[in-house]
Amino acid sequence: MAGDVNADGFDDLLIARGESSPISPQGVFILYGTSEARSNLQMVNPSSPPPSAGFYLAGSTNGNFGYAVTGGGDLNGDGFDDVLAVMAGVAPELGLAVLYGG
Repeated sequence: MAGDVNADGFDDLLIARGESSPISPQGVFILYGTSEARSNLQMVNPSSPPPSAGFYLAGSTNGNFGYAVTGGGDLNGDGFDDVLAVMAGVAPELGLAVLYGG
């Protein structure tokens, strides 16, 4: 769970996509919660996500962005929950954490 990234009163969902291909980078899907029941889960199109569904934080095709993700709470006090995404390095001591402010 991401917490409430868009501050609409509904928890949002994080989905890590840590593997990439030559044509599709890895990244993190953030799907907004809703009060409506869903019979299927439509993924956000990384190239043109509809704003009402959520958004996609894209990495590169040769990294590991989205290796791990977590909701960070409201770290900057703006009323929106934040998201932390990790890019694992090629060596255990290397890597990068990216904080997205909701």
